[in-house]
Amino acid sequence: MVQGACSAETTITTEGCRSCHEPEARPADHLEIAHASVALTCTDCHGGRAEGQTIAEAHVLRPAQAVSLRASSRDELAKLEKAYVQFVNPSHPIAAPAGCGSGSPQSPGFAGCHQSVVDRSRFSVHATNVGLTMIPRFDANLINLRPPTVGVVGVTNDSFQPSIAPRYTYRGLSALPLPDLREAAASDPRPYLDLALSKACTGCHLSVAGAVDETTAHRGSGCASCHVPYAPDGVSLSKDPLIERTPGHLERHEIGRTPSDVACERCHATSARIGPSFRGWREASAADAPGVAKSEVPGFNRPAGAYVVDEDPTNRFDETPPDVHQAAGMTCSDCHFGRDVHGTGHLEANMGRETGIECEDCHGTFDTPAMADESGAFRSTGGDPLARLQLEGGRVVFKSADGRTREVVQVSEVGGNENFVGSHDSASHAELECYACHNGWMQNYYRVDRILDLRAVSRSPLDGAQSPGQVRDVNQVVAIDRLHLGINVDGRIGTFMVRNELLTVLAPCQLDEPGCELPEGEVVPRRVWVDGWFGRSSEQRPGLSWSPVFQHTVPDSSRARACSACHPTASGANLAQVRGVYGFGTGEFFATHPITQERVDLTRMIGPAGTSSVAIGTLLAKPVPFERIQRALAVQAPR
Repeated sequence: MVQGACSAETTITTEGCRSCHEPEARPADHLEIAHASVALTCTDCHGGRAEGQTIAEAHVLRPAQAVSLRASSRDELAKLEKAYVQFVNPSHPIAAPAGCGSGSPQSPGFAGCHQSVVDRSRFSVHATNVGLTMIPRFDANLINLRPPTVGVVGVTNDSFQPSIAPRYTYRGLSALPLPDLREAAASDPRPYLDLALSKACTGCHLSVAGAVDETTAHRGSGCASCHVPYAPDGVSLSKDPLIERTPGHLERHEIGRTPSDVACERCHATSARIGPSFRGWREASAADAPGVAKSEVPGFNRPAGAYVVDEDPTNRFDETPPDVHQAAGMTCSDCHFGRDVHGTGHLEANMGRETGIECEDCHGTFDTPAMADESGAFRSTGGDPLARLQLEGGRVVFKSADGRTREVVQVSEVGGNENFVGSHDSASHAELECYACHNGWMQNYYRVDRILDLRAVSRSPLDGAQSPGQVRDVNQVVAIDRLHLGINVDGRIGTFMVRNELLTVLAPCQLDEPGCELPEGEVVPRRVWVDGWFGRSSEQRPGLSWSPVFQHTVPDSSRARACSACHPTASGANLAQVRGVYGFGTGEFFATHPITQERVDLTRMIGPAGTSSVAIGTLLAKPVPFERIQRALAVQAPR
């Protein structure tokens, strides 16, 4: 759509793009310089023809049959010409080699662009969405293997060589197929679950960001997902007089080297709920007490009231405090950069395998402080340079983006009482992640009702078709005071998060049919076609979701987990709670399978002998070995 200063037939001056996008008639309005560090022209990134004499000649025009790029589905995007995609968004994965990589014309004396980052990012979990395409489908036996086979988009690593590639990396992924509802039935609703997963979980990653509903397009796609600012409503504040003031446009025409926390939170507010947890908020549930204090303003792309910010406003105690790093003013990108965001250059099975930062990289181990390499640089476990970590006067310090210098506590140098020393004893706790104890609270969802409403129509992020089925999740049973431990993808004991999603399918019906109802406030009659269903994996384990996660709720040292969280006291009064930590179940919350009438404990991960009793679809994740649990239960917690 052409508007404002120029029209399709307007002759462009010798100033090229800026003659319209920064016209002389409006000298106060200066189009933001997108890439200030390098003297690039508009066409270096966006393509088009700077020498064109009209808008039609200068622009890459939208194909006649194409919907807007922001509203395009995965399959629609694949059919668009790369030149058009580049013109609209040079950072989109389809166009990034030309827009951000080595294919971009370079200014004199500048070489390289970002091709290596473009190459790595193609295989990153941020791009493939492999965790969400694989894990819930394995849990429900839609896929029968844990190693990744499908992503939102198909991708192949042509340089993959099995003999030298790191373990648990892969040659390629096929594109997630469209759900096939021909075999869907109330007695086997797996295809309905596939439809719900496809509609709810495929439109928010680098390749298909914002494809479901343009009115919710509050982030970009590709590199722009993180490096270009978007307002919460997706409406632009750019000085460009021609940009449309409708949702789905960048806030400013600028590229930031360091992504903002908001850019991270817009995606990481879902799934493991890391964004809200880091800030000290938990997601609201249907069972919340009337007295809880809920968010008064929209946050994390959710409406006001979607989060609980204070469990009990009448006391002076914050039950869900923000992470100590967040409270100190640190940002997501202070810890996560390099491989954590751009990937390893290999196709990994899940985000845990891709993450390279560890607590010990800054705080050292029980026995040794954090140390620089021969060159004097600190590095993460994954090999990325920790540029903000430096040695001053023999002390490890952190130079934050806000200019402050903070000394970094070294675990090996911290004194304390006998319990502290015992807790940091390598002989007994070396296989634990730091956050196994250093987590202030954990948000566990023992029951979430995933509702697929076939009475309503929505657009598929995969093929763009309008089809029956809108998805919403209702948190029914949520707790913040439970701790669960298991073996994570690094082979260490860390925290596990519970998110048991039970499928309900609502179908349209006629009121004179048996079982048809019209709830108050609704206009279309419904039948509860499937009511609280959960699948069984190919290993015949209930498809309940237990997965390793670092919850990002690190408290100050005075609020670390007590020894009695994982070890019984002399009286044994806490034994049931301790057994629950390792997954034996507490018997508090149950669900009954609507078809088999199987009754399962929603707090249980393992059976009496310590073997897994649920699917655990995350590759390499598993319960704590039974022998290790027995050792922990044999240790008496100090008073």
